[in-house]
Amino acid sequence: MNLGEGENEVARAKLNPAAIILPLLVLVIGIVMWTAFPDAEDWFMFLAVVLMVGGALASINAIATRLATSLVLTDQRLIAQTGSFRRQQVTVPIQHVDRVQVKQNAVTKLLGYGTLTITARGEGNLRVPFRQISRPNDLAKHIRTQMTARSRQMRATVDQS
Repeated sequence: MNLGEGENEVARAKLNPAAIILPLLVLVIGIVMWTAFPDAEDWFMFLAVVLMVGGALASINAIATRLATSLVLTDQRLIAQTGSFRRQQVTVPIQHVDRVQVKQNAVTKLLGYGTLTITARGEGNLRVPFRQISRPNDLAKHIRTQMTARSRQMRATVDQS
């Protein structure tokens, strides 16, 4: 990730490893069903295979997504990168961020992750949810701090003019 001259990284977030637990659990259930009940009826074995294949594919996807996704907050912008094969990047200047929202339920809060939604003005009024982010409240706090600092800096520049 290339930062501009004079731009400093403030915070970085990744997807939480706990987000991989559910697909792995489905895979394990399928394996247990397949191995523990080898003489089960055909529909039961079919279900075991579906769970194994689905769990394996979902686990691979979750791991690849975790490795390929990052959020970087600088003193000037928020940069989000996603995608293993088709890399996508969203860059939002701090002065365009209107709102930062965190959603967590009891389980995700306990596991330390949640959804961070950024709402920004500009071309098309952007609203981007970042799901399964580790410690989303910490990142939200850093973003709000940068929003305040940037706003003060812009007001000071206008006052000097």
